[in-house]
Amino acid sequence: RVKAKHETAYCKFDDQKLQLFTSSLYLAALVASFVASVVTRKYGRKVSMFTGGLAFLTGALINAFAINVTMLIIGRLLLGVGVGFANQSTPVYLSEMAP
Repeated sequence: RVKAKHETAYCKFDDQKLQLFTSSLYLAALVASFVASVVTRKYGRKVSMFTGGLAFLTGALINAFAINVTMLIIGRLLLGVGVGFANQSTPVYLSEMAP
């Protein structure tokens, strides 16, 4: 009972897999945005947006059918790649297509 008094809701879960699961999307999006800038410059926005959409769709399917935490992390990494690619090329495309 004495230990429960010092326990807070903050940092209650001290699990490295949970932390990796949480941050994997953001780390993958950061790295993928740098890769996407090269892909967009070399192949154009259409290829970059298609690659991002395909990576996002694949990540969503892997997450939907995940049977363990490793599959969830892989799915989140692919979701991050999709977000990184979409952040690189989609805003420019939308600004050009807007009236």
